[in-house]
Amino acid sequence: MLALLIESNREEGASENAEPVQIFWEADEKSIHQIDDGNSTKSFSFDRVFAAHETTSQLYNGIAKPLVVHTVEGYNGTIFAYGQTSSGKTFTMMGTSRTPGVIPQAVEDVFQSIKNFPEKEFLLRVSYMEIYNETVTDLLVDSWKRKPLEVREQINKNIYVADLTEELVTSSAQVLAWIRKG
Repeated sequence: MLALLIESNREEGASENAEPVQIFWEADEKSIHQIDDGNSTKSFSFDRVFAAHETTSQLYNGIAKPLVVHTVEGYNGTIFAYGQTSSGKTFTMMGTSRTPGVIPQAVEDVFQSIKNFPEKEFLLRVSYMEIYNETVTDLLVDSWKRKPLEVREQINKNIYVADLTEELVTSSAQVLAWIRKG
């Protein structure tokens, strides 16, 4: 699934010396359209587009929560944020103490979902990595020990990050404490 969160409209200039040209985007729930001089010049489609007025909780409930529930049921899932510097990735993923982001909500839902399967035993581990400029870094080790890590493939086609720290956890508070450390 591919979703887009729109932060705001802004003006962009063609070059430093040229007069600024206003570029606006219109959005609906499935696509965005660049509007240039009143005409739609480009359109991009997504599984879901979240407008600037929609909350992180709406984004979480619409996209991430079903994925979290399915992972507890045994399916693979990934949630990640991608975008330019200062575009709101950290706020969307971590939030604040008053408005939790995707990660705190997901962690809470993992532990709540586990309660629905009392006959199963779960072993939960947390790891925390950054991928920046095609370099994978373990965020749970001290900064002076950090080194680039390698992404590898096992013979059965499972992908993993070699030497990535994994810590056993038994509560959402433990998970969030490890993430704060990173």
